[in-house]
Amino acid sequence: MRVAILHAPWRCYWRGRRILGQRTRPKHDGHRPYHELSFATPGSPLNVLEYCKLEQENDREAPPPDGSNSSMVRVKILYAPWNPADMNTVEGVYPGITHKSRYFPERTVAGSEGLGIVTHGNDAIQKGDVVTFLHGGVGNYRSSLWISPSQLLSLPTHALETIGGPALSTLPQLGGTALRMLQDFGPTDVVIQNAGNSSVGMMVSQLASVLGMGCVSLVRRHDRTDEEWSQLVEYLKTVGRCTWVVAEEDLTDRDRFQTFLEKGDFRHGCRLALNAVGGESAIRLARCLETGGTLVTYGGMSKKPVSISTSQLIFRDLRFRGYWHSQWRQSATRLQQEEMLAFLLDAVW
Repeated sequence: MRVAILHAPWRCYWRGRRILGQRTRPKHDGHRPYHELSFATPGSPLNVLEYCKLEQENDREAPPPDGSNSSMVRVKILYAPWNPADMNTVEGVYPGITHKSRYFPERTVAGSEGLGIVTHGNDAIQKGDVVTFLHGGVGNYRSSLWISPSQLLSLPTHALETIGGPALSTLPQLGGTALRMLQDFGPTDVVIQNAGNSSVGMMVSQLASVLGMGCVSLVRRHDRTDEEWSQLVEYLKTVGRCTWVVAEEDLTDRDRFQTFLEKGDFRHGCRLALNAVGGESAIRLARCLETGGTLVTYGGMSKKPVSISTSQLIFRDLRFRGYWHSQWRQSATRLQQEEMLAFLLDAVW
């Protein structure tokens, strides 16, 4: 079974000179100067990110001057998503690798993932190949970079048209996060998650259907009207392939939550919960698990801790784990990453 990942998980992205939703066209496409979006000191992205470029219009990025250019290839960046982790990195509150600017050495290039096309190849990788990056933190909010072929993963050229550049550029990180949690902490008949309408949440529900799992998504209703809420539920069930959609606000009352548990046929076989929020939302997820189930935390949007009760550990034997996909990508072999990407590409049409 294939699933179309149609949900746009990027808030903004770099394409050509598109920066934070604004775009200017170069006078001569293909001969534009090197340019980047970078910051000198951590802070709010809207305050510290700056657009920097080389002055000469025909000054394309030159090979590295240290003689290593024969073993490196030049990649023109086509798409680079902007995710919450990218924002937190610019703010200085997210751990991980960052990349200093080559032409503006006091600055750090933003962006942790993306895809591009090889414009200067070698024996290892050919000009015109579409590629993504083996590891995050390369600094992809720039027009191009020179990099070792060992740090690249090739993508089918036709995927740019069949899947689309923006969605394709998110697969290794966001799609990979969803897939790894479902496969590495499963198996389970049913998975339950909060933030079900988030980027990873949408991919979780879609991939769960591919893997033959049911999915319960808890979603904040906020101030949506009944019509707007119905449209969201329908969207999550059709495009998101979610089995059950529940307004999280409806479960804040203890009696309502108990009724939800008693009537929920999903509880049979629900051995995996995915938490992107923390706080009370994570507590509700844990209460939905079968004895011996696992709650995996991969985000903390509420900025509140995950509380674990003694009874959950002793009498219900629940497991509490954390998952950071960037760390997995750093430690995984090339073969493991290629197999993950191949699965994701096959699941998307």
